[in-house]
Formats: sequence, C-alpha cells, structure tokens
Amino acid sequence: LTEVSVELDPRERGSGRGAALFAAARAAAPGEDVLASVAPGNTASLRAALRAGFVPLGSVQLLRPSSRRAARRG
Repeated sequence: LTEVSVELDPRERGSGRGAALFAAARAAAPGEDVLASVAPGNTASLRAALRAGFVPLGSVQLLRPSSRRAARRG
C-alpha cells in the first residue's frame, strides 16, 4: 500500500501539476494499491486527485486531543 499527498505553492494551483504528481505516484507503483491523502476542505487537492483517476473511498478526519480537555482531567 502506498499513500501519496501533494502540497503545492498556492501560485501553482490550476497549473495541472497537482494532478500530474498524483498520476506519477500511481505510475510509480504499478500493481500496488495507491491512496491519495487529501486534507478535509482542501478542494484544490481533491480536484487534482480526481483528475488523476482517484475516486473517493470514504472520509477520514484526523483528531488530536484537545489541550483544554486534557487540562480539565488533570
């Protein structure tokens, strides 16, 4: 399993480079499952991944402990 995420300078948005990088990641791992990791709300990255042939698998949100909640416990 290979996971790829693409981050571009905002000035590069719309250039097609994001989609090209996602496509290159797929091509670099023939026969492997490749997942595109897209941050929630990052519509530019989502569009690039979709253009490169990725399809939504579900939704994932990464969570971290709230420092306020941890402070209340202690």
